[in-house]
Amino acid sequence: MEPITIAELLPGYEPYHEENVNSVYKAQVHTDDQGEISAFVKSIPDQELLMECISALIGRALNLPIPKPLLVIVKPDSCPPGHDLRKPLFGCEEIQHPSVRRFVCPDGDINPHFHQLFIEKISAWKQLADAALFDEQIANCDRNSGNYLFDGRTFHLIDHGLAMYILFNEAITTDSPIPDNSFLQILTQQDEMSRKRSQKQIKTLLTQLGCININQAYDCSLFEKYADTPELGQKMIEIYRKRIEYITDIVFTQLGFKQENNNEYGAW
Repeated sequence: MEPITIAELLPGYEPYHEENVNSVYKAQVHTDDQGEISAFVKSIPDQELLMECISALIGRALNLPIPKPLLVIVKPDSCPPGHDLRKPLFGCEEIQHPSVRRFVCPDGDINPHFHQLFIEKISAWKQLADAALFDEQIANCDRNSGNYLFDGRTFHLIDHGLAMYILFNEAITTDSPIPDNSFLQILTQQDEMSRKRSQKQIKTLLTQLGCININQAYDCSLFEKYADTPELGQKMIEIYRKRIEYITDIVFTQLGFKQENNNEYGAW
């Protein structure tokens, strides 16, 4: 698994607005391996920082289209308002795609042509089942139209800060499906033959998911180096391990298939 990249925020960042809850900035950052690159950065609490990093690292290890995550160090001359200089910003390398929301509603209202194109493309997306399993495992209830990107051809997944939020707060148990898995909902509406193909694809990804070392992912996130609340990391690991014991049943039951034994996919 690739470690998270450390970057330095350069002066000249600009606010970026798209109905975002946190203050987001479009910025230039410097990394040792790529030099100066464009990125989106934001100041977020420890728990969201942890889940952004962990989710991106796991998703990229599963070959999902997630922009490269960054921990962005700030200095006094380049610090966004209100940010704690002791902590990094979370960042991701800029992808030249609009969000689904911006693609479908370029002028504020839904464009029927673009909306139909989106529906056709998302339904035929080859990684739809993979993305559905990923969001279910990390308990991501926040896959709204602003949290994945689409340019009319390809998709990229972003904004995972609220992953596991409902598990941290015990709103659901680790063996329960999340209330709103938008990708999985698309799969459940397919015909039986298509759902069986999705089941087969998910089985393959389950094997890859079983090979993910969550402790290694946590170490690669460098969370303990910067966080005031390192105990969040151990809680996340515990929740992740418990949830993966049930993930096969959670997903396949929603697809309308017989429950299966998770053990055939490896020792989680």
